Amino acid sequence: MNRAVPKRRPAFTLIELLVVIAIIAILIGLLLPAIQKVREGAARMQCQNNLSQMGKAIHTYASDNSNRLPPLQTMYAPQLGYQTTAGFFFNLLPYMDAMNVYKAGFTDTTYNLSWNGDVPGSGLKVCATVIKSYTCPSDGSQVGGYPVNRSQFGDDWASISYAANFQVFGNVVSANYPSQTAPDQTRNADGQARIRTSRYQIHSIPDGASTTVLLAERIASGPGDNLTGSNLALHPCAWNTDNPNLPIFAVNDTFTVYTPQCNLAPLVSVKVANNKIGQASTFHNACQVLMGDGAVRQVSSKVSQPTWQLVIQPEDGGQPGRDWNAD
Repeated sequence: MNRAVPKRRPAFTLIELLVVIAIIAILIGLLLPAIQKVREGAARMQCQNNLSQMGKAIHTYASDNSNRLPPLQTMYAPQLGYQTTAGFFFNLLPYMDAMNVYKAGFTDTTYNLSWNGDVPGSGLKVCATVIKSYTCPSDGSQVGGYPVNRSQFGDDWASISYAANFQVFGNVVSANYPSQTAPDQTRNADGQARIRTSRYQIHSIPDGASTTVLLAERIASGPGDNLTGSNLALHPCAWNTDNPNLPIFAVNDTFTVYTPQCNLAPLVSVKVANNKIGQASTFHNACQVLMGDGAVRQVSSKVSQPTWQLVIQPEDGGQPGRDWNAD
């Protein structure tokens, strides 16, 4: 009895193999943009969550401090209630799940500089400590929480992907701290120690909290070397307000270099080489901002400079135009 010999399945020809590879390549090409879009959406959501968390921190700070907004800059002035020299984002740390970093800012008793404190167990200074919620995953101008143009000399400074509105938080200057007792490196050119605070309370912004920008995205670094143009998270810049490392925007103060760019609308889809100091900026196609009522909204490239000026100035009496809601 003869057994049937099974037929051998013919192998793929070279042409068939190339066709299969080509189909796979096409499918990958179609899927990659979708995957990238999903990743960018997730990164944008994380950036939005960061701003939302900072909004809650600002409101909680106000609740704990007689409705006052966090100061933009403080000097060590016990008689005025300030126990260290620090900046805006340092003062938010207790409300950003970073109490250990905040407490470390009070351990430098020589000059009382918040950024000079050692964070226990990390081997880092306060200034070099990365606060995860202060960086946006989409911000390509920072790597691992440090600016891409980080200094090759001296201590590193952690970066931040956001900035505070000078018009809201820094528009009152207190120069009544006795300059004769201030350390030399914490004096201004006029010999006075400056403490920048807000004239507003969280519930008394004249134009309304829902139409006033508190924080905006600002990419971590821009053109320059050795941190020039970097946006440093815990940099107080208390004695040298023309230092571009301070994470603020909308500055029109005579002591700063930001004045010409005070009212410029945010840069969107920006490249690092084109970033401008003192101006809100983002890698997204719309800049995310935190409003005074805690809402986070998108500011598109269609927003005009006059409209942007209306939403960053807390008491001009104007209301934003139609382009504020443009897609």
